Amino acid sequence: MILKQTIDVWNEYHEGAKVFEDLAKAKEWAISRMMELLLLPIGHKDTRRVRRRIIKYNQELFTFLDNPLVGPTNNRAKAAIKAKGRHELKKPRLNLGTVIIL
Repeated sequence: MILKQTIDVWNEYHEGAKVFEDLAKAKEWAISRMMELLLLPIGHKDTRRVRRRIIKYNQELFTFLDNPLVGPTNNRAKAAIKAKGRHELKKPRLNLGTVIIL
């Protein structure tokens, strides 16, 4: 829910409904809330693994709030890679004709 709310603020900024200061406030709120959640006891090993990764990559989680030109997801990057892959498949191939062996 924390990430969704910060992404909503980012989207509202790009729609003109929010200003840059709102992004900074959203980041402060999100970090504060995330710290509260990270301090809770966790029993399941997969959840502990996710917590370790959040702690390890905490500076990267909210980059999109520091720099509004950076998207909150990697969807555009994935689409660009897929488009490049499709383009590679459509390259014209050199046809050297038929080789006849006598």
